[in-house]
Amino acid sequence: MDASAALRPAEVGGVDRLLFASATTQQREDPQDLNDPGAWQDPPRVRELIAMRTAKSKTYRLASGQREWVSNDEVIHYKDDSGAWQEIDSQIVLESKRVYGTDYAYRNRANSYSARFGPNAGGPQMVLVEYRGESIAFGPKGARQAGADRKSFPRSQALADMAVKQNCVTYSEVYPGVDLVYEPASRGVREYLVLNHSHAPNEFVFDLSTSGLEPKNADGHIVFVDDRDEIVFELAAPFAVDEARKTTNDVSYALSGEGKSLKLTVTLSRDYLADPARAFPVILDPDLLISSSETMDNFVNTSGPNTNNPYNDPYLRTGNLPGGTGVRRSLIKFDLTGVDVPAEWVDYGYLLIQQCYGPNPQLEGYRCQSYWSSKSVTWNTQPSYDSNFTTSTNYWDHGWWWRLWTTTPIKKWLGHEWVNFGWMLKDLREWQSADTAAWFYSSDSAAPHKPELHIVYTPSYADPLKYLASLRFDGPDWGDTGEKTFPMQGSGRAGVDTYPRLIKKDMDYNSDGCVDVEEAIQMYVPFATGSGIHGTTRDGHYIPASATVKADQRPAVYWQQRDLTGAYADWKVYQYWLYYPDNDWINNHEHDWEHYDLYFQDGVLKTTKVSYHNELHQSAWSDWVAHGLVEDGTHLVLSPQGGSHALRNAGDGVEDGVEIDWTGAVYSHGARLDMVGTGGWRIFSNDPLASGVTRYSQAGSKYDPSYYYYDDTISWWYGGQEWGAPNLAPWLRSTYLDPEGPY
Repeated sequence: MDASAALRPAEVGGVDRLLFASATTQQREDPQDLNDPGAWQDPPRVRELIAMRTAKSKTYRLASGQREWVSNDEVIHYKDDSGAWQEIDSQIVLESKRVYGTDYAYRNRANSYSARFGPNAGGPQMVLVEYRGESIAFGPKGARQAGADRKSFPRSQALADMAVKQNCVTYSEVYPGVDLVYEPASRGVREYLVLNHSHAPNEFVFDLSTSGLEPKNADGHIVFVDDRDEIVFELAAPFAVDEARKTTNDVSYALSGEGKSLKLTVTLSRDYLADPARAFPVILDPDLLISSSETMDNFVNTSGPNTNNPYNDPYLRTGNLPGGTGVRRSLIKFDLTGVDVPAEWVDYGYLLIQQCYGPNPQLEGYRCQSYWSSKSVTWNTQPSYDSNFTTSTNYWDHGWWWRLWTTTPIKKWLGHEWVNFGWMLKDLREWQSADTAAWFYSSDSAAPHKPELHIVYTPSYADPLKYLASLRFDGPDWGDTGEKTFPMQGSGRAGVDTYPRLIKKDMDYNSDGCVDVEEAIQMYVPFATGSGIHGTTRDGHYIPASATVKADQRPAVYWQQRDLTGAYADWKVYQYWLYYPDNDWINNHEHDWEHYDLYFQDGVLKTTKVSYHNELHQSAWSDWVAHGLVEDGTHLVLSPQGGSHALRNAGDGVEDGVEIDWTGAVYSHGARLDMVGTGGWRIFSNDPLASGVTRYSQAGSKYDPSYYYYDDTISWWYGGQEWGAPNLAPWLRSTYLDPEGPY
């Protein structure tokens, strides 16, 4: 029988769903309808809004029309070469490659860093980690030449709590009674020395070399810095844990040698290993982290009042363990700096935490009022906290997961009324003599067990994504292969790389020291959309697949909202502007701006206008609905005409070529489409109330012109002059500054 079965949360049903209601009188986050166990149900998710990703969060559109922001206290995305957030994929994949004179057999699939693993244990460069042009390599000294294996995995629950099996490579019996497991995790390579019995060695030496980085001691941790004294890699504080989840930080490491050739010695306390109470296997965990990163959670306990517990420990702890580790409290903080949500939008928020061992908890979360760090906090230095305000007591959510409602602190933090120092989690019975000790998965545990913060909110009226259109382009007809130019970024962004990425330094036609929009359009790749695009550009330059910098052609739209005046004072308009670098229709020209406008009366969408050459064509919203040209209730299906990109009206039919839908998905439908890169729509806007957008500068800089020159050397329509036919940027036009009325 599984011993943990007796430790599962109490069976939930009927009125028993509300567990451990506290009798204390503090202000507590208890949604009223939770007193009716059957009344609360989270709205289902419709899809992820990829454009709103951050390093540690995802945002979902809910069936209710609300948004749900969800974050781990650990990175889940990385930025690709174009700056788009991509999913971290830590799976081990087979790739035989020789690097710096060493053969490697495996690597991680996708992250901001690459990790390679040799086909056999041993050798000074068995593991190679590369990040931002720097590298570090290491290997166990004197190890048996055990083969690398992606399928075998030591039988250990403690290891399973920390590592994801399919993301690991294992070298068995590298020393007597010792297996070696590597996992390329989100923040760096985790190394697990699996000690299978008490006679296993307790000291291990690794050869270590770098690309010229300098090792330094930083707050008791070894870091490796570049020539700018910036931290590139960090050796996390090592710790060990056994099968009974008894941890120790009585582990030391020492670095010897100099220059590029170093030796790292890791030593575990022999007393810990030889203790008769030890439950094997023991996992010894020295990690190599990328940069100086840390997850913001840890626990403190009375039995070690001056001890900082390992900040990369896979467990948080609360409650009292009489005769053991005493009273334990946990601390956790989530980074809210990337949450572009005003406090007044928030409907509710909660913390989810998964229990892995111990009796049912009676948790409450207290708002911390002072700074703390997971790398240094102890019982005696724990932060002050607000004893007059708590989260709800934990409610059963599902499985072993507990929910703590915490709406008010989230609103206060987002509204900048309080400083976000996170929560202190305490068991209400922590000073009782009974065993109330509970273990929970920390942010350093294996996915999907990490704690989560959820914020559910209703966007204000300024929600450009809600009405973003899907585009259906011209297909093969009249002897051609369909539309070749798709909407992309047409202006720079303040503080961000210019558009597109610099491919050729000799493209500075006017010798003003930069490649501006007028020159850079020569470098877009036809018949392609997305980031990371390679191939032959408009001017015949070839970007190889191996190029470090590729074209960024992600679909983009420029959005604004305006309140109308006069007879239409109760109306508002949403404008969406699309930029195409090339118009290859009859009057072949550069820089094609088109737009579609949505008109709301007292918040109700009534009518639309779309740009058609030099005109605006109007259709009632109901006309689009009647023709089946509205997706998911709020997204038009628009058809830009071939070459000119003029937008068809509701009754003018639908084009049959490439489709870019409002979610960013791309479909060829039989038309020519040479390449689809990564990344979805980018929405550019300077509206202070708009969420999920990228701010951009408009006119007055080299990258953001007041004029776009429509003429081209190959255009007969305007005279064939590169700097001919100037047209105002959209944000300087009357149709932008003073939009037409709805009718």
